[in-house]
Amino acid sequence: MKRFLLFVSVLAVLYSLPSAAQVAPQRTAPDDEALLRKWIGTLGSDDFGGRLPMTPYEARTINYLAAEMEALGLQPGFGDSWFQGRNMTYYGRWTYKFEQAERLGAAGCLVLHNTAAASYGWNVAANHTGPNLALYDEATRNAGTLAMKGWLHEDG
Repeated sequence: MKRFLLFVSVLAVLYSLPSAAQVAPQRTAPDDEALLRKWIGTLGSDDFGGRLPMTPYEARTINYLAAEMEALGLQPGFGDSWFQGRNMTYYGRWTYKFEQAERLGAAGCLVLHNTAAASYGWNVAANHTGPNLALYDEATRNAGTLAMKGWLHEDG
């Protein structure tokens, strides 16, 4: 939710700045507030399902944001797209995948590595020994967490 509010705030600030290609008409403070309240109300509604990634709600959110930016007279920042194509977010990280599997009550989770989608090679995953990839904790025998977690490479 904090990231969403930050995004909306940044979007509001960016909207208020004139661009080199086009100067947006100045809005009064009450109009800006009303617009921000509209965005928050819409995106926070049940129709957007918490903006959950990898669901139809994600697509609905992206389409809504693009339509709102277009309605403001803004131009896409990535060629013909409003959004950067290869954006590594928290939702794409292995720690999120393990946490989400645990939240959903899974007994275990295997993350399938795809080099192109991850934008880093299998060697990063295979050689990672940091604490955020603790696959097995001998002291607790993984009590209170996923009983099994690990990585597989798409090519076998």
